[in-house]
Amino acid sequence: MKELSVGIIGCGEITEQFHLPILRKLKGLRISWLCDINIQRAIQIAQRFEVSSSYCSLEECSEVDAVLVATPVGTRRKILTTINGRGWHSFCEKPFADRTEAHEFMLNGAERSSLVVACGYMRRYYWATRVASEFIKSWAEGETLRAVASDCQRLKRSPHGGNWYLSNAALSGGGFLMETGSHLIDQLFSIVGAIDVKIERFSQKRVNTVDFETVAIGSMRDVSGRTIPFEFALSRFRDFWSGITVKAGTRSVELNLRPDSPIVLNNSAGPTCCTFPAPRIAMTALVEAYTAQFLEFLKRIEHNDVASNETATGLLTTRFLSECYQQNGGSGEICSLERAF
Repeated sequence: MKELSVGIIGCGEITEQFHLPILRKLKGLRISWLCDINIQRAIQIAQRFEVSSSYCSLEECSEVDAVLVATPVGTRRKILTTINGRGWHSFCEKPFADRTEAHEFMLNGAERSSLVVACGYMRRYYWATRVASEFIKSWAEGETLRAVASDCQRLKRSPHGGNWYLSNAALSGGGFLMETGSHLIDQLFSIVGAIDVKIERFSQKRVNTVDFETVAIGSMRDVSGRTIPFEFALSRFRDFWSGITVKAGTRSVELNLRPDSPIVLNNSAGPTCCTFPAPRIAMTALVEAYTAQFLEFLKRIEHNDVASNETATGLLTTRFLSECYQQNGGSGEICSLERAF
């Protein structure tokens, strides 16, 4: 495969701390430029990582093969429309879009131009995600599954200023459901192999239009047609158990949300409880996940794999998020996670 030239749009903390250090080490890839509305920020980061060019406008950027988009989700539609028009493959930070309609619009644009697109749901590449999925696949297809996905941690004082994108519902796509909830629900979908989702009950709490707490109860459907009830909770108002549990009869598999999460297998019918530790420490596991998602993206470009765009960008995850926001606040307190199992 020929060397690919890559541009990066957005020079925030994630780009500086993860994307740039990792991309610079990948063989067959050259970072051609950085672009940010804060040109001084772009120049500063470019100098640090020895990138030759910096821009503050996408229209000014030189030609490349692919682009990494690391800007808030509320800015993506215009950016990706321009990228598709210039014939560049694109890899976006998660989530790919804030609403289903926008997601499908951008997928259609990429398909018309035969371009590969992907989204940075790196929790799919965690060791615990893969192992949990394999355990569940080993269970009989006819068994009834139930799932809980929870990310509840009280928000402490933020070090960010008032212009932080998560303080702006338009930029963030809504708030914490879009920011961290997208990771959680996508990881759950990956573990159980979900192909469809339905929300039956929903509630949400917002402050100045930004969502801080979301609870959803519904069901997923996997490739075998099996219906899997689930409970989902995300809160920045309260501390609660955070992780994913999938249960079948007396057995369950459980993991927390850290990159180095162990896998815990339980059997309530007997004394069986097995813990499998992660093979990597947290930071190493996180870097490996970031690297794996980029390598898969590059492999798809090499094979012109446009057919995988829908899965790679997490359209089902966007449908879940979009339906939550369309519920417009839901119907009050419904959280029953303490009694879920």
